[in-house]
Amino acid sequence: GGGQVEGYGEYEGYGGSGVDAGVADTNKGRNDSLLIHVLSLGGKYQCGLCHQFTHHGRQNVLDHVEAKHFPNPCGYQCNVCQGVYTTSRALYRHNLQHHRNR
Repeated sequence: GGGQVEGYGEYEGYGGSGVDAGVADTNKGRNDSLLIHVLSLGGKYQCGLCHQFTHHGRQNVLDHVEAKHFPNPCGYQCNVCQGVYTTSRALYRHNLQHHRNR
């Protein structure tokens, strides 16, 4: 089916609840390599590249780093519905919401 594109603004303020065992984060290695650009500021985290994005959630800053500084030009495609997402986290969240039991 026709995919929708979800992007950078999608991760703002999400709770980042636990990982569902049936939905793997297939881009974990990529995210781990981007963590060097996330600075810890004693209870908050900041983008170490532009220093313009600060958040209390490390994953939110990691998502910013990926979306704004290291975007995947082809996006991340859902292997169930073929939707395309601009960050690995957006695809992960899509899978949790829409394909949890597959």
